[in-house]
Amino acid sequence: MSALPLPPKEFSALDLRIEEADPSALLRIAWTTTSTHFIFRRNARYRFDAPDRSFGVLYAAFDLPTAFVETVLRELPQQTRATSRIPLAWNEIANRRVVPLRAGAKRRRLRLIALYGDGLVAARTDNRIATLDDYAVTREWAKACHKHPVRADGILYMSRFLGDRQSAVLFDRARAAVRPARAVWLLKHPDFPAMLDEFKLAVERPLASRSIQ
Repeated sequence: MSALPLPPKEFSALDLRIEEADPSALLRIAWTTTSTHFIFRRNARYRFDAPDRSFGVLYAAFDLPTAFVETVLRELPQQTRATSRIPLAWNEIANRRVVPLRAGAKRRRLRLIALYGDGLVAARTDNRIATLDDYAVTREWAKACHKHPVRADGILYMSRFLGDRQSAVLFDRARAAVRPARAVWLLKHPDFPAMLDEFKLAVERPLASRSIQ
């Protein structure tokens, strides 16, 4: 069986597992355009977007490597020969910023539905929800989680590309509880050099005219 089932009809009656998270524990990787730094999108494009665009979502991670692999690398390692370092285009990193998050006007912890570990059992699903590309179904799960009476701020799930790390998606009802902190160029982030070694990356040599302001 490979297809992910839709949420059960009685999903709203389930006793879901809720975990709390400090907003300042989260970060994002975004483009240089400030409008991408902190936006609850209604695209119906990614894994846990609202299928009917009825609510916005914002994706984040708890550490830079997870955000980097989920945002920048993705399937690239699978497309690289085993004997080669993973090639990474200069523009893929030069035009990105790391956006830490912090507490918003309503200073409180985020309440997230745990869709990993025993939280999967509580929700009557399994970890295919974080790995399959059947976004039409995973978006229905996002909608069911958003509608659940617990009124969670979002979902906590395992990274598809770093299976032992957690990712989060926040619903727009969490907007008042979180806000962006000062963004940092990805290239200038103190953890960036270590990631080059960790993931065996080969970044193309930039032209002399290229610079980070």
